[in-house]
Amino acid sequence: MTLSGKSQAVLGRRTRLRVRGHQFVVATTLACIGLLAGAQEPAPMAMDGMHRAEATRAMQALSQHAPVESSAAVAQTSRVLSTASSVPSEPVLLLLERRRIKGSNERLADAWYYSYPRNETTHKVIDLTVGVVRSAEIVIDLQLPLVDAEISRAFDIVLASTSDRTSLENAFRQVTGNEFTERSQVSYKAFVFHPDTVADGLEPDARRCGLHRCAQMLLYTHDNVALDMSPVVDLSTSRVLQNLELRAQAIVRREGAAL
Repeated sequence: MTLSGKSQAVLGRRTRLRVRGHQFVVATTLACIGLLAGAQEPAPMAMDGMHRAEATRAMQALSQHAPVESSAAVAQTSRVLSTASSVPSEPVLLLLERRRIKGSNERLADAWYYSYPRNETTHKVIDLTVGVVRSAEIVIDLQLPLVDAEISRAFDIVLASTSDRTSLENAFRQVTGNEFTERSQVSYKAFVFHPDTVADGLEPDARRCGLHRCAQMLLYTHDNVALDMSPVVDLSTSRVLQNLELRAQAIVRREGAAL
């Protein structure tokens, strides 16, 4: 499966951070449709973006289209996850974008979903003219960039872990000299974590990232000073797997983990 150019290089935002006197530029990823509320909708053209009416039509088509996976199987798995954790039971829309077809006036869109109960990415093609889903398929070994709701949930998971919240409080105190008392004191970003980005020392659970949807977090103060911790969060199980220290890129193992 080949992503379009927009899917591969979805809009990037850069944030400058200082870590122990050094400045880094961190790129994060935003998925957007690019619709302007209140703007007058122009006549469709072959190479323009998706219009508001088309986006509405696409969402309606997606809501009416049966999932690729077995509905009964997903429903059963979702009930278990919903009672045991905050893992989303419904597929999460990661990206909806207009497909650009050179030399064609056909109006198509691509939608990408992630199913947490099944740890699968689904790709659907939508006909924007008539508002129907033309095709749907499961895509193997594909992790699209995190959306805002996933990044926020990753931070919630960090705060809900007693040991990781304590680490956050200590790191915040070390950088600012103040006590961490509320969520709004720390800014955060996250990106999809792939285990092959760390040479060695990862715990077994962290090596399942890729099969599971995981986020590596970057935490920093409002004046862009990074905290000396980078939690790896398994969004598929709502667990913090371990922390990567920014200072020396050393891996901090969870308490009791075998070396």
